[in-house]
Amino acid sequence: MDCAELRLPLPGWQEIPLADRVGAMTALRRLVRTRLPGDALAAVRRALLRRLDEAIREITTRGGRRPRLALSLDAGAPPTSLICCEGESVLPGDRMPPELPAAMRRALERAGRGPASPVPTPLGPALRTVRAAPPGRPPSCSAEYWIVARAARRLLLLTFSCPGAEVADDLLARWDAIVGAAAWASDDPSEDDERRTESSWRTSA
Repeated sequence: MDCAELRLPLPGWQEIPLADRVGAMTALRRLVRTRLPGDALAAVRRALLRRLDEAIREITTRGGRRPRLALSLDAGAPPTSLICCEGESVLPGDRMPPELPAAMRRALERAGRGPASPVPTPLGPALRTVRAAPPGRPPSCSAEYWIVARAARRLLLLTFSCPGAEVADDLLARWDAIVGAAAWASDDPSEDDERRTESSWRTSA
């Protein structure tokens, strides 16, 4: 198989159309309102949509492809969005260097996205960068996980965003746990089709 398939413990992926700006925002609004209904959550929806819009713009700028979005709504925890995209130019630079993840860390820090911390995952080399909202903006925390999909010769970018929350160890630990539960799907055709439908996301060759 000339592609890698990433499995995450989050159902309900929705693809965001990059070619159509209006269509992308419509898809984002529909998903956020469906998962976070009610007037009481209007401020949360606005903040989440703002961060999602920023993430989609950045994915487009960096040459990312086929972004997929899921929302994590754990009981007692603030809502978290997760965008997964693929691309050869998501990481700054034109080529994927062989000496990973050291080269990834250097490239991210040169691009002003550091410091980058290594994160143990069953997927392979991965780095995490963390960002807080700039001064004067409402509190927000986001983390990016840069993962090498060697089989597909692609970089995967998982972007978690949580509006209304400060950067905190427990929030990062929860996101680390989601990424730590990810796996490359087996090539075995007898694999459980239901799980593949609900929580798998395939990268192109």
